Amino acid sequence: MQPNAAFLPLLLVLLLAFIVPPLLSRVRWLPGIVGEILAGLLIGRSGLNLVTPDVTLDFLAEVGLAFLMFLAGLEIDFTLIFPSEPGRRRLKPFLVASLSFAATVAAAGALSQALVRRGWADDPWMLALILSTTSLGIVLPVLKERNLSGGAFGQAVLLAALLADFLTMFLITVYVALRSSGLSLDILLVGLLFVSALLAYRLGLIRVRRRRARHGLLGELTATASQTRVHAAVALLMGFIILSNFLGTEMILGAFLAGAVLSLLNRSGYEPTRHRLEGIGFGFFIPLFFITVGIRFNLPALARNPRTLALAGVFLAAAFLIK
Repeated sequence: MQPNAAFLPLLLVLLLAFIVPPLLSRVRWLPGIVGEILAGLLIGRSGLNLVTPDVTLDFLAEVGLAFLMFLAGLEIDFTLIFPSEPGRRRLKPFLVASLSFAATVAAAGALSQALVRRGWADDPWMLALILSTTSLGIVLPVLKERNLSGGAFGQAVLLAALLADFLTMFLITVYVALRSSGLSLDILLVGLLFVSALLAYRLGLIRVRRRRARHGLLGELTATASQTRVHAAVALLMGFIILSNFLGTEMILGAFLAGAVLSLLNRSGYEPTRHRLEGIGFGFFIPLFFITVGIRFNLPALARNPRTLALAGVFLAAAFLIK
């Protein structure tokens, strides 16, 4: 393959990532990520077929997804979730998120049973878990775009999406294993990922305390220190991605835990680091991911079979009812 041929699809995707946000700035009811997915549909196999996913684009899109989950973990404000002095009337994000997820699973279970009785599906348990899930990668950019992620309400929504995303993913893994080969020790390896996150937090906490004692706050705010923290944050992200692949767990779980560790270590002097990481993610990698999602989607294959198209409409309506 010629070098230019490898970079032309990437150039077109980057141009769309540059053009779409200004065009959608006047359409306030439409989230920017939806516009990026629609742009991908336009140039992909569902539209003009100008771009087909290649190795370069697929790799950058995977990095974009990992960065999105990493920033989702970084966005978790643990001081809001577990306040040191909780007030009586203060919204408790973790409690609200837990109740929301429980209600979602109950509604999905009831609706799945109804769909199975009508012949729309065969496995009510799998369908209930699928309908219970929520894409944290979709929720976070919308909350950021509406400036809601920092408050108690935004944290409650973020945590509800987190529970719905990762718990359903874990339960689906367990359910498939039980149906195929029985529950094995491989599923328990996910616990090693959480142990590694706890260990990274403890080591990072010791490092932060030593640096503060040695240099003080002014040393933490220098440009060189901020760049070093960006390097360390990206290295932490990649380390957890590699560990997730080694343990056979989902890459997005490792990326989220890396962000959560960094959020736990966050201090007031770390805001420049957060802004730089968000600039890297939302400025480059994450738009590539959403546009590539649109490029990969095969709308003609969905529309070719009337029953499949009707089934997609039924499941979409069910998801709206449940949420």
